[in-house]
Amino acid sequence: MNIFDIIPSDFFNCLSGNSNNRVYADCLELIHIQNDKEISGRIERSYLRDVLAAFLLENHLDLSGEDSIATAGNDEANFVLRKFISVGWIEENQDDTTFEKFIVMTDNGIALAEFLQKLKNPATPEFSNYILNIYNRFNLECTI
Repeated sequence: MNIFDIIPSDFFNCLSGNSNNRVYADCLELIHIQNDKEISGRIERSYLRDVLAAFLLENHLDLSGEDSIATAGNDEANFVLRKFISVGWIEENQDDTTFEKFIVMTDNGIALAEFLQKLKNPATPEFSNYILNIYNRFNLECTI
């Protein structure tokens, strides 16, 4: 089986060959952070829209160059959510009792966000345990 049999064909389009790829990567990271804060694994769409809009406005990020997008913060945030839904990074669900809309990150979206995070902040190996073990062995050998 090929990886492209599993993921949608436009899964990487937001991150490749686009002038807004950095903005999309930052927005995906922000959604992932918000997702980690939620015990239920779902985020109210309106709340997430507001968080994205504030992030875009505070960092003076715009999605200029995208087709049919307004420049207001909420419009850009809604655009990002719709785009991420279309590429399969997130899904939108509606609660049957309250009719509220919720955003849920897909497994592929989580994996991509974690991969981008690891590329951005690579883990450095921890040597403190090795040094402590060597020190303890040395002290043990010296006392024998």
